[in-house]
Amino acid sequence: MTWSQILALGLGSGVIAGVVNNLAGGLRDRLERRGKTAAQTTDLAYQRERHSADLAQARRVRREDDIAGAREWSLRSLHAALGWLEAEFIDQHARDNDYVAANKNRPSISTAADVLTELENVAVRHPVALVRERAWRIYDQLDDRYNVVDGETVGEMSRQEGLAWMDELKQLIELVHVPEHED
Repeated sequence: MTWSQILALGLGSGVIAGVVNNLAGGLRDRLERRGKTAAQTTDLAYQRERHSADLAQARRVRREDDIAGAREWSLRSLHAALGWLEAEFIDQHARDNDYVAANKNRPSISTAADVLTELENVAVRHPVALVRERAWRIYDQLDDRYNVVDGETVGEMSRQEGLAWMDELKQLIELVHVPEHED
């Protein structure tokens, strides 16, 4: 082998080695970029998932706060309505049986219009749809009875209506007490 052949062989293998190194480096760079892109995509997906979970938790907390906040004023309204219904029921039906509830005082509200106002307050403002729906149902029944004039007299509750309305109001009060209900 001559010096020129050795030199050519050395240069040739160096060029080949350089080309191979260059190709391998390019391939390695592409693989690293893909790895970084995949990691960034995974990280972005995790961040989106975490953000979505945080928003859902914030919605749950706000809903629980809304329900807890509504509990006090809605119970006050519903108890006042129930107290008026019980007092009216006793005045109209229980006195015939010589029954007077010693533990019952006159309610804080004094007319059917006041009861309707309290029920409407709950039906419009309460954050739970089921509570609003039931309050509207009782409201509609009482409105039909007390705001519709039959002849020249405003209607009075029958014994069955009074018992049914008191039962529905008690169920509604229980529903407001239980915070686990869902829409």
